[in-house]
Amino acid sequence: MIPQTRQALLDLALKLAIDVGPHASNEFAATNTALIAMLLQLFAEECERGVETRHQDIQELKGLLRHSTPPPQLAPRVEVFLQKDAPSLTLTDQNALLDEGLTLLIEFHRLVEQDPSRSEENAAIWEYLHNFASRHSYAVAM
Repeated sequence: MIPQTRQALLDLALKLAIDVGPHASNEFAATNTALIAMLLQLFAEECERGVETRHQDIQELKGLLRHSTPPPQLAPRVEVFLQKDAPSLTLTDQNALLDEGLTLLIEFHRLVEQDPSRSEENAAIWEYLHNFASRHSYAVAM
């Protein structure tokens, strides 16, 4: 077991970028090595904060849905989603619950955007999407 997964992946990326890439036999191999090193950095960040990020996404989404009035055709599914928790802290389980919530959000947003009287809910959804994108951005050294 590697207890410092993030650091191990970053070390591998650095090794590829500094020791392997510059000695590649051609430009394609060097570029491919750099791309793999960059992806390892992304994996390192995802290992470090993936579960926490999904948890934040889910909690904010549940807050948004609790303070909204879902259309009647979505209300039962929203209630079920609000009562659910992921069965574990694995990224797979967190992603499954988030996917369920985002599917509801897409349907809810489509209906809200069509109703001018729901502009506050529409703005809240856009704020959630902005926060979601900010949480899922990565800083990668090139």
